[in-house]
Amino acid sequence: MNKIQGIFKKFGQIFRKQLIEEWLPNETYWVTGKDIRALEKEDVEQYVNGLKNNWFYALNFFFSRVFFKGGRGDILSGRYLEYTREILSSYEEKNFQGIKEAQYSLPSLEKVRKKEHLKKMNWGNCKIGENLFKYGLTNATDIKCVLGTFGFVKDECEKYNYSIVGLVADKEKVQDAYNIFFTNSKSKIFGTGPKTISFFLRDLYTVTQLFPTITWSLKWAENKDEISSSRYIQPIDGWVRKLGRKLYGKELKDEEIQKKIGDERLNQGMWLVGSTYDECKWMRWNIEKDEVKTLKQFLREVNEEDI
Repeated sequence: MNKIQGIFKKFGQIFRKQLIEEWLPNETYWVTGKDIRALEKEDVEQYVNGLKNNWFYALNFFFSRVFFKGGRGDILSGRYLEYTREILSSYEEKNFQGIKEAQYSLPSLEKVRKKEHLKKMNWGNCKIGENLFKYGLTNATDIKCVLGTFGFVKDECEKYNYSIVGLVADKEKVQDAYNIFFTNSKSKIFGTGPKTISFFLRDLYTVTQLFPTITWSLKWAENKDEISSSRYIQPIDGWVRKLGRKLYGKELKDEEIQKKIGDERLNQGMWLVGSTYDECKWMRWNIEKDEVKTLKQFLREVNEEDI
């Protein structure tokens, strides 16, 4: 299995390269309004530094991780994320106070589950919820996630300039950062769970490692010698679970797979392979032909064995 693990790690390096060259500049585009082609490295570093102190940058990063969920395509998830970003940008100059004044909380949303329910909603003073729906965010779960996140930020992040990144970056251990979101029912954000929070923490950790010049960094690396710690930045989705069971044992539970993987780079590579499953894209990423052949055979066996 060493060869296939090596291929997954190669994909992990591609993931990290994309995070810098494509995803972060794209996020910077949203928060600065600059043309992507005009972005300089300093712009991206400024954005990364801003994550810790700017509520808008931080929520932009957070939502870009939790919106992409299993069960629907990335194109639709990306569209919903774009709608949310556009509405958020209208509050940027007002600081987070503008969000609080927009009456983000609406108890009747608790029973709203379908688009038809949203159409009949009496939004009352919840202007931001109404605007999200009118602009195109028609998924009830996502609206409740956005509004719930605002409530979480208001209650937990005031001392960090309402930055959700500032809150987790203040923790010395990754498990402490993770547990913030699951301490009690009040801290739980609707529509998020262990997998989506791990996505957020994993990519945040990766960013701080890729930018050694930024003025802050996470201290989690010092604690990762504990076997149990790394699992908090290893999201296990359907594909990572399948590939992990093929590599390490069919009967393994998610936590056991996380311990076997051990390295977030391997996790990122396995996730990227499963999320793309595209031979043409793999070739454009300079994956060698024999590696593509090995990978296709491995994935074929995974599907045939129905792991």
